[in-house]
Amino acid sequence: MQHINGIQFRYGTNEELLPGFSEDFPSISSFVELDGKYSIPWHWHKTVELFYIDSGVLEYFTPRGHYVFTQGECGFVNANVLHRTEVPSSSKGVSQMLHIFDPSFISGGYNNRIAGKYVMPLILSSIDVLKFEKGRDEKIIDGIKESFSLDEDMPGYELRLRSLLSNVWMMFLSSCQISTDVSSFSDSDARIRRLLGYVFEHYGERISIEHLAASANISQRECYRIFRERLHISPVEYINSYRIQIACQMLISTEKTITEIGQACGLGSSSYFGKVFKAKMDCTPEQFRVKMAR
Repeated sequence: MQHINGIQFRYGTNEELLPGFSEDFPSISSFVELDGKYSIPWHWHKTVELFYIDSGVLEYFTPRGHYVFTQGECGFVNANVLHRTEVPSSSKGVSQMLHIFDPSFISGGYNNRIAGKYVMPLILSSIDVLKFEKGRDEKIIDGIKESFSLDEDMPGYELRLRSLLSNVWMMFLSSCQISTDVSSFSDSDARIRRLLGYVFEHYGERISIEHLAASANISQRECYRIFRERLHISPVEYINSYRIQIACQMLISTEKTITEIGQACGLGSSSYFGKVFKAKMDCTPEQFRVKMAR
């Protein structure tokens, strides 16, 4: 388990921003220590997060809710959920054990029976964050804690981790009473993946709703409906949010100018980029870069 004092983001693509995360083993375990001034801006990714709070308090925010996790509690953040985290001022800091893994780590892929019956029902559900509390969810918490106790150098580590996470996943399904009947899912489940995939590939270009809808063979009206019902955000808001997330990563990890980043992210001139960025992040791109460099 690697130790880090800050979080590098994977913004919905296959970019490898955390050491050890790879296509042949799409899972990474970390011990994260954050101080009381640390916050992580709005972002999302295709991976899921599973964590245990070892000390302190950590808050998670989504467009639909606010979740406070304290020492001894566990949480799950679903794939494709827009969220941000913050260490509250009342907490001097927080230490968190964190698994970040692609759902295919459990299912072995996206087009098989395990994925269809047990993985995608949770991924495509309305659940954004799950919270597990001491006293009420001890069995799930114990399972999550056990998954963090594995030594990466032990024989069979990969199989043991996959087995433990699979057991925890089944407890999630049972706890939330999620149906594993794949016939209960509509075509919109596949369509939203195609829509998001189009944004991933073309965020640096001009994206019209007409072309976005065409990528999933649906009307513009249906495109708006799917985004509203599944992501609770309009297509335009989502596209700009994704572009801002990519911009954040570029501000952190590159020395490109503000103008270069704005153009690379599909947000045009530095003045327009700055305007959109500040509206989303409550600071300018320059201020964000300085803050994250501290």
